[in-house]
Amino acid sequence: MTLEQDDWRAAAACATTDPDMFSDDNWQIQERAKTICNTVCTVREQCLTEAMDNEEPFSVWGGLSARDRARLRKQTA
Repeated sequence: MTLEQDDWRAAAACATTDPDMFSDDNWQIQERAKTICNTVCTVREQCLTEAMDNEEPFSVWGGLSARDRARLRKQTA
C-alpha cells in the first residue's frame, strides 16, 4: 500500500475520536461508533473498502461491525 492510498486515514472521523470505541465488543458502543462513521466521516467508503478487501475480522470499519461485514460478504458472494 502506498502512502497516497493510505491518506484517507488522516481524514477519518475516528482519527479524532476515542479509538477504543471502534474496537469495543459492546454492541451499544459499536452503535455509537457506527453513528460517527455514518453521519460525520467523509472517508467512510474508502474505510469500508479497505476492511472488505482485507477481510478485517475486528472493529467497526466504514460504519459496519465485523458481523455486519461478514453478512455483506455473504450477500455479495
